[in-house]
Amino acid sequence: MPAITKLMNEVGIQPNQLDRVVVANGPGSYTGVRIGVTTAKTLAWSLQIPVVGVSSLALMAQAGRLFHGEIVPLVDARRGQVYTAYIRFKMGSV
Repeated sequence: MPAITKLMNEVGIQPNQLDRVVVANGPGSYTGVRIGVTTAKTLAWSLQIPVVGVSSLALMAQAGRLFHGEIVPLVDARRGQVYTAYIRFKMGSV
């Protein structure tokens, strides 16, 4: 919560100005995703606004959203495994 407070102070936004809370819902560290989703749900509940979950892999791919083609983000899942997705962008959209 201190990081969220700091970010909101830096950008000059008050909690009552939010219209939704967006949270990465994985893949990722099980504990990290659980903590993130719980924090997002609690914040959204307290502000009476919706919470929206998005894929961590889709978020990573957004860095290349102006590229017209395929993007394959990879995240180390450990033990010789990876999390991945195949995402095709056309004119700035998925």
